[in-house]
Amino acid sequence: MVRVLNRPLGFWAVGLLAGIAVVAMVLFLGAGQVRPTVSSAPSPNIVTGHPTSVTVSPFLDPGRLVILPSNDPRVSRIIHELNSLTYVDEDAIRSCFNDDGSGFTLVFHYADGDQRTVTVGGGCFAVTASGDWAHAFAWPSRSSLWEDLKSLF
Repeated sequence: MVRVLNRPLGFWAVGLLAGIAVVAMVLFLGAGQVRPTVSSAPSPNIVTGHPTSVTVSPFLDPGRLVILPSNDPRVSRIIHELNSLTYVDEDAIRSCFNDDGSGFTLVFHYADGDQRTVTVGGGCFAVTASGDWAHAFAWPSRSSLWEDLKSLF
C-alpha cells in the first residue's frame, strides 16, 4: 500500500533530493569526463577568410593583450590549428566539471571592420566561435594550440 502525504516537503527534504540527483548525475556521467563522439574529419573552418590581425587575451587576466599582425607566423599557425581540430558530434556532452576558469579569447580582425571571436576554454578545452560551440575541443594530446596560446604570455 502506498501512502500519500498531504503536507509540503520541508526544506531539508528538497535539499536531500537535490543532493541525490547531483550524485546520480556525477555517477552516471562520470566526474570531469567528456565522452564525445569524435570523427576523423576536421571541424568546419573556425576561422574564415583572411584576418588582418588577432588579439589574444587570457580569461583570468583580460587586461593583458597580445596583438599579432597577420604576417606574424604565429597567426598562421593558430588559424591552422583551430581549423584542424577534430570534429565532435552534436550529441557530445559539453558540460565540464574540470573547468578551472582558464582559457583564451581570440578576436580575429578583418580589413572590412568585421571581427570573429573565438574562445578556447581551459579544463576541457572546448572551443567556441562567435558565441556558438564549434564542435571542437583543443585537447593538448591532439593539438599544440593550447601550448601555443600559453606561450604568448
